[in-house]
Amino acid sequence: MATTPIEFRCPTGLTLTAKLYTAADALVTTFSGGTAPAERTNAKGRYTVDETGATTGHHTLHVYSGANLIAVFDYILADTTAVHFPHIAAGSPANITTEGTILSSD
Repeated sequence: MATTPIEFRCPTGLTLTAKLYTAADALVTTFSGGTAPAERTNAKGRYTVDETGATTGHHTLHVYSGANLIAVFDYILADTTAVHFPHIAAGSPANITTEGTILSSD
């Protein structure tokens, strides 16, 4: 069972929480150190959170600022220590961001 780093982009300087869901919408609650993503000190606007379960397959990460859902990201996770970035499905419009859906930037 590996600690799987999950990375995403959001506006810099935010205090965030995150929830990871399976494709069937079952909440996965195995983040190490709670559910607070940390902004990378060497890459402002890039946040990481570690998932510590043996989690694989399609998952959705919901990111909150306070009680407000501000972003949703899709991932194809593997039980590995490699950094996981948001997944864009084949056939997505060419102009879609590779960073997910930002709902607001409170």
